[in-house]
Amino acid sequence: MKKILLSTLCLIVSVGLFAQSIPHEISYQGKLYNGTSSAVTGTVSLTFTIGSWTEIHPSVQVNDGLYSVILGETNPIPASVFENSSSVKLDVSVNGSDLSPQTEILSVPYAYKAEKAENTDSIGGNAVSTSSPTSGQVLKWNGSQWAPGTDNSGGAPSGAAGGDLSGSYPNPTVSKIQGQQVSTTAPSSGQVLKWNGSQWAPQKDSIGGFSLPYSGSYSGNKVAFQIENPTSGGGAMFFAGGSNILQLAPAPSLGTTWGATGLLDIENQGGSYNGLSINNNSSGEGIEIDSYSKNNGTALYINSSDNGGIELQSLSNNLPALEVENTGDAIVAHFSGLSSNSPVLEVQQSGSANAALFDGNIEIDGNVKIIGSISKSSGTFKIDDPADPANKFLYHSFVESPDMMDVYNGNIITNSNGIAVVQLPDYFEALNKDFRYQLTVIGVFSQAIVYKKISNNQFTIKTDKPNVEVSWQVTGIRHDPYANAHRVVPVVEKSAKEKGHYLDYKEYNQPFAKSIEAVDHPEKLPKNGGK
Repeated sequence: MKKILLSTLCLIVSVGLFAQSIPHEISYQGKLYNGTSSAVTGTVSLTFTIGSWTEIHPSVQVNDGLYSVILGETNPIPASVFENSSSVKLDVSVNGSDLSPQTEILSVPYAYKAEKAENTDSIGGNAVSTSSPTSGQVLKWNGSQWAPGTDNSGGAPSGAAGGDLSGSYPNPTVSKIQGQQVSTTAPSSGQVLKWNGSQWAPQKDSIGGFSLPYSGSYSGNKVAFQIENPTSGGGAMFFAGGSNILQLAPAPSLGTTWGATGLLDIENQGGSYNGLSINNNSSGEGIEIDSYSKNNGTALYINSSDNGGIELQSLSNNLPALEVENTGDAIVAHFSGLSSNSPVLEVQQSGSANAALFDGNIEIDGNVKIIGSISKSSGTFKIDDPADPANKFLYHSFVESPDMMDVYNGNIITNSNGIAVVQLPDYFEALNKDFRYQLTVIGVFSQAIVYKKISNNQFTIKTDKPNVEVSWQVTGIRHDPYANAHRVVPVVEKSAKEKGHYLDYKEYNQPFAKSIEAVDHPEKLPKNGGK
């Protein structure tokens, strides 16, 4: 049956309150006839094609032959179909049959807008000159419009100088250094710039030695004595036949009010040399520091921003490398680090003894990473009680198991056939073996079974009724390489020296002498035999 297509094209103009944009849609109207005179009424499928663009309207309502559609409604029409062509045709197909003749698409108001964009006469609402530019010129604002002009960005600066410079370009004067004033006094031969407290000024370069015996005084607030050695040799060495090699003390006039920067300040800023090296071959202390301050003074303060603040090594089998004892109520030791690249405290032990022993409670504010195993008497998590977080804590104990067990659970609803597939993590079977299942139906009386066991990290539940919520739990035993190499042995015999002693001696109503700690550290046993 021959169909004749009568059609019209019109443009949708989209106008916004503050801006306009060109829509990628075309309003299309047409009229369909069966044969030559019978108008179509009903629903038809129309396919529209413009070049490489195609869009199908599967259910178009036709009334007395008339219909209307929006081309680009589901597949926006790209601007590229109108490029590089003086004539653009629209093909229409009705229920799979092509209509003829093709419809030629003519220009619309937005097309004139696009043509106008090819000849820009303003930028940002400011006029552009019609003068023709020459090679190398740029657009410059001349006060009334954008016009071609010379690009002189590479020229010498001019005008008043600023910052640490005074005067005018091209011959300004350096009047400051890093914002600090420079004196206008003319220097003489051999002088250097020195800071005199208010400005940089020419002064004598006072370097050289001094003769012994030497005694002097200084009343300023700067360094009174400084030695710098830029070579790899020794900086300063002191030898004495008496008891003190070097003695530092406050001036008698200061009494007990000592300097804020300390009696001795040692700074090491070069190479891999020690900031301070003390070799003691006598029976006394290598270094003794006593602090009698009543104002929170620190006996020893070490600030390191690179490789390490202090390193202690003991070659004795009986004495520790470091012993810290505090008889007051303050913290025994405090470690604070400002570097994000190295640990604040690192303890290494190459032997079989403990790297560290803590006798008392430990509080850690941060994450804990343990590479290896951990054993404990008990364990809980402690969080703010969600029901009353401002006033209560909530404790839960850990799940204890001799099998290195992992627990997974959740809820799922079966479909209309009573089937539900539970998807487990993609690492489940690589981590676990010996699976165990528990199912509990919720809300209705129904039967639920494990229809298909775990395979490909999933298992299937089946209920005898549709749409049943099932609470499930699956456990597995770890069989990853680390677990296989470090299986938990539930019951282990105590060593000969540990037998008869307890980890938790207090809970078994035993004295400290019966504790495992007393076996490992007999020096802690009370001399009076008390608990």
